[in-house]
Amino acid sequence: SNLNFCDKCPKGQFSYNHECWKKCPNGTFVINTNKCEPCKKNCLTCNSLKDCIVCKKPLKLINGLCTDKCPKRHVEINGKCHRCKDKNCDKCKATNLDDCDDCITKFYLFKDKCYPKCPKGYFIDVKSGECKKCDPHCEVCTAKTCNKCEKGFYFDGSKRKRCVPCFLPNVRVGQYCKPCDRTNCRKC
Repeated sequence: SNLNFCDKCPKGQFSYNHECWKKCPNGTFVINTNKCEPCKKNCLTCNSLKDCIVCKKPLKLINGLCTDKCPKRHVEINGKCHRCKDKNCDKCKATNLDDCDDCITKFYLFKDKCYPKCPKGYFIDVKSGECKKCDPHCEVCTAKTCNKCEKGFYFDGSKRKRCVPCFLPNVRVGQYCKPCDRTNCRKC
């Protein structure tokens, strides 16, 4: 018989692979107070088969399990998947779980946060899902044109409809600033 072959160990020691250990070796966990069992194959350290603490690289840990990549609305930090704090965030920054990189559908990124609409002076860029700034002095716009100027500014008449202040030799005609001509010379 093999002298190193143990089925029972002295009190305070643990049985693993028919040997006695002072503590369970890496990759195993304590079961029945005196026995060591191996963790799942992708897990380096665990508390039980369902509770991994450290995964083998390059796997990531989420809810005690190892996975290839973190799911949406999570970000990897030091091998663990952390949930984004903003519920409208599809992907958040590893440096700050409050800050977003991408938003869920029908929400738009503005200054690292997700909103259902963009603030005044910004428009939704459909390709990037971000709020982009309108042209200067434009209050309401799309990607291609301004729809409303800030107070004291008027459309310049271009296709893009830029907002400009209106001074002589130009004159305000409705929401536009136009050069003086025969049709508006009385105002000039």
